[in-house]
Amino acid sequence: MIWLDRRKIILAILVLLEVTGISFAVLPAHAATSWPVLLDASSTSTSDANPQTSNAVVNTFNLGVIVEANSTTPLNGVFGWQFGIIYDNTTVLPQRDPVAFGASDNAGPTVNFGSQTGTGNPNWAAKVVSGQAFVLSGLIDSGIAIITMRL
Repeated sequence: MIWLDRRKIILAILVLLEVTGISFAVLPAHAATSWPVLLDASSTSTSDANPQTSNAVVNTFNLGVIVEANSTTPLNGVFGWQFGIIYDNTTVLPQRDPVAFGASDNAGPTVNFGSQTGTGNPNWAAKVVSGQAFVLSGLIDSGIAIITMRL
């Protein structure tokens, strides 16, 4: 008898919840927007957004990572990103050569952030300089370079 009373009570509670507008529903999952990420085998500057698929390397080279963000596909709701680039650590070293014609023999920065200024293009370099972004870069294990930015 007690078992039947419990079933009636539970049914009454569910009916009251439904009548008052409170219901138990499963909300649909929404996939995050994705942006193409391209590797540029010959990055010529911080504003180079023209990826090259190959490069005839003689001495040194710059590898670029390009996030396809623009006014058509802006980076809304992105508060950070991270790239991991796997490289052959027996043939290359992720470090800049000394600055050409510089007064010292110091190497240039290993990581440069893009400075696109077009509509919808994020200017990562300006965010770093203005203190709007925190960045980290380093080598994880042998052969993986990690670059991280948090906004």
